[in-house]
Amino acid sequence: MASRQWIRALIAATPFLMALVPAHSQTTTCKTSNCVNGSTAGPVLPAECMTKVGAQPIAKPRIFVINMDSGLLRFVPANPRLEGHNSSVADPDQKDYQCIEWHKTGSTVVPWHSATDNDAGNTCLTAQACTSTNTYPNPCDFETGNINGGAGSIEWSSCHYKDLASTDSPLPHAFHYICRLHNANGMNGTLTIEPPIDLKAAKSGTSVALTWTGGSGATGGPWDVFKDSTVGTAQKMQSPARLGPTTGVTTQSFTDTGCSPTAGNMCSYLVRECNKDANTGNNCIN
Repeated sequence: MASRQWIRALIAATPFLMALVPAHSQTTTCKTSNCVNGSTAGPVLPAECMTKVGAQPIAKPRIFVINMDSGLLRFVPANPRLEGHNSSVADPDQKDYQCIEWHKTGSTVVPWHSATDNDAGNTCLTAQACTSTNTYPNPCDFETGNINGGAGSIEWSSCHYKDLASTDSPLPHAFHYICRLHNANGMNGTLTIEPPIDLKAAKSGTSVALTWTGGSGATGGPWDVFKDSTVGTAQKMQSPARLGPTTGVTTQSFTDTGCSPTAGNMCSYLVRECNKDANTGNNCIN
């Protein structure tokens, strides 16, 4: 008798268990072609996010991470700013390599998150279900697919945004996005594509005066200023040293007083938008 009761209890529980399975198993069906899933081993980059133009290495920090925080049920940072490309600019390389690595962090109790394009007027599927309806570039500018947590699961989705700004000029342009499962909990944000930053450097002795235009503009900012800490290597900014304060530089200028490269080498610099979040102490992150 006790055995039959146990069997009935198992059968009664089965529909509930099956209802949980799709949220865990739907990992890639709605992922758009500009996004590539990684694993617990780390992110995998789309070809458009590689850190070289032909054989020429480019600065590595152009790719940054947005965490999908399961403890806070929010994106960190929620409102990132990323350099883009005005379609009026002739150089096509200026619109390449705008990439984000989306990473699920925190509790593994919540089964999955997504970063799903949710601009007013589009038809990108923002329901909880993950289907092949979400395609790129229409109707979705980006869809990470479902990002899981736990050993062996998909914890990363890396996406390139090289086409966004060129079709939505003039810049800046905002793209709203949500987590399809937790939008009702306030897990959403805005990705702003800013004009390219034009950096100039003037050396005087061991000092280098950096000035720049573009980006979020003279009334925007702050900005993150980096210097290559491994002078002489082909791949710049492998381990960049932040020159400015952790809260960012608030003017479009900065002076490095320690440029003394060895013969045949040079000092290399990078300026990008500083992305902050209150949950990280309002410091520039990544």
